[in-house]
Amino acid sequence: MLIAFMIFIFIIVIASFLYSFTFSKKSNVEKVNSNDHIEITFEYNEPRKTGKLLRDFPANYTIIDVETTGLKPREDKIIEIGAIKYRDNKEIDYFSTLVKVDYIPNFISSYTNITNKMVKNAPRVDEAIKQFYDFVGDDILVGYNVPFDIKFLYDALYEVSNGELLLNNDFIDVMYIAKRVLKDLENYKQVTVASYYNISIDNLHRAMGDCKLCSAIYECLQKDILEKWGAFNKFYKKYPKIKNKIENNKNE
Repeated sequence: MLIAFMIFIFIIVIASFLYSFTFSKKSNVEKVNSNDHIEITFEYNEPRKTGKLLRDFPANYTIIDVETTGLKPREDKIIEIGAIKYRDNKEIDYFSTLVKVDYIPNFISSYTNITNKMVKNAPRVDEAIKQFYDFVGDDILVGYNVPFDIKFLYDALYEVSNGELLLNNDFIDVMYIAKRVLKDLENYKQVTVASYYNISIDNLHRAMGDCKLCSAIYECLQKDILEKWGAFNKFYKKYPKIKNKIENNKNE
């Protein structure tokens, strides 16, 4: 009887320890706001200090795209970075690099056509991300669902620079513009919007291919806005909350 009681007490103690350990680890990663939105923060308890979402169509900007091993910026890795720089709405330069990682899952290779062999001799992320950072400078960043790309790039840059370098460029999300201009699409995947505009799709799910596709969609959306509203500022007035829909979730 005594032995059974001691075993029971031992199990209770172990269970309590495991619960406390799990909770304490989790509390370093997640913070629950009053609106029940879970904000994922860095282990050093600092949210990303990214730039602002812009509602504008500037003449000078850089379109960006990354390919990754998965969807989680704090767990998965960048395997390719692409960027195209524009001045006066004309392409003047580009940046493209594969990124060496330890392993690319087979399903990612099937999706992107990027294999482990291809990245074997590529630069590591510390070299690649700093080259990207130097290339974009303080340009406005444009992309399709660009918060996804920015989260990966921000985290990688922060990590390799020990927090000394921040990707805090202002940005424009082409997907959110598409959702407000095009109302009757089945979905708003980049390929769906491209098909709507009869844009040829080449090298899909590669960083440079997706940058070029995003650029073509961005141009078509600008033309649509001018035709439907006559001026960009009328479009902005119709959708004044576009800004907050990104910023409220930028730290996920």
